[in-house]
Amino acid sequence: MSAALLSKAALLALLSHLSFAASANPEAEQPLAEELLGPDDECSADSTSEACASYALQRRALTVAASEDRQAVEANASWASCSKYGCGAHYASWRRCQCNSDCEHYNSCCSDYQSKCKAPKKESSHEHGSCASYGCGGSYVHGRSCQCTSSCSRYNNCCGDYWNQCKAPEKHKQSSGSCASYG
Repeated sequence: MSAALLSKAALLALLSHLSFAASANPEAEQPLAEELLGPDDECSADSTSEACASYALQRRALTVAASEDRQAVEANASWASCSKYGCGAHYASWRRCQCNSDCEHYNSCCSDYQSKCKAPKKESSHEHGSCASYGCGGSYVHGRSCQCTSSCSRYNNCCGDYWNQCKAPEKHKQSSGSCASYG
């Protein structure tokens, strides 16, 4: 009984020593591993049984942990997107990809960063402006390539659909109390 306890204590001490040695200098244990373990991670017949067994257990544990980490990353890859994280968030090292203004510089953007987070260029968003999207009336809005105000014809900057959307014949307009009638 005491021999079994001594053996377990020795095995635990050896295992902690190997863990410390591996973390302090990972390359230091590599030649020992090649000596103790065969190509199939089994102990060779002439190796020291306790050292080989403890190293084999440690090596298998690290392999399992690495496999679990890989599986977790692969599982998380399906939700790693700006749609899930939101745009403009601060850098988070645990994220597989980023959705902030620095991600392009560091080449760490999520695949949907361009479509979800980048603001469209002014030319493209206003080039095809329309009164259907802007609404009719109101006052001049700086930055729009066209306007839907009552004075746009005077300044020659009406949107292409201004006459159809905002100046439709009286029979198509809403009741006199609606905003559409004030165009």
